[in-house]
Amino acid sequence: MAKTLKEKLTIHKVLKLIQNDILIAVRKVLVEHGLKRKSDLYKSIELKAKYNSMELFALDYFAYVGAIQTRKKLERKVPIDALIHWIRHYRIPVGRSKGRTVVQLAYQIQSAIYRNGIKGKAYNVPVAEVTEQIMKDRLEDIFGDIIIQDFDEFDPTK
Repeated sequence: MAKTLKEKLTIHKVLKLIQNDILIAVRKVLVEHGLKRKSDLYKSIELKAKYNSMELFALDYFAYVGAIQTRKKLERKVPIDALIHWIRHYRIPVGRSKGRTVVQLAYQIQSAIYRNGIKGKAYNVPVAEVTEQIMKDRLEDIFGDIIIQDFDEFDPTK
């Protein structure tokens, strides 16, 4: 005798069914909010279904980039040493033809961040909303099918 849909499904299996849809939607939201598809952050995003939950895995700075504002204006200055390291690590063009040094560029960046702050990509809320909507829609479909199957199997004469 074939197993019914209800007997085959566990919470983990339901989450595995939904997992790919959520991952695709989350990546779409991130791209809409300015994250580049070739970035390490985009490539690092994974969604894993646990026993009764789902976990989103990404690089450590996912939460900081996704915030509405990551550094307020006139709050405090970024350390010059960190900026110099960042400039050298990512091989940012310094403008040596204009006579500018790495230290001068670091001071210019520090001043700009201090004056303007750093605005995040603001994708945390939309990611949560799209995840919630997909979960709601897919769970309605899955459990609706189970209810319909149970109703079809219902025999009032028994």
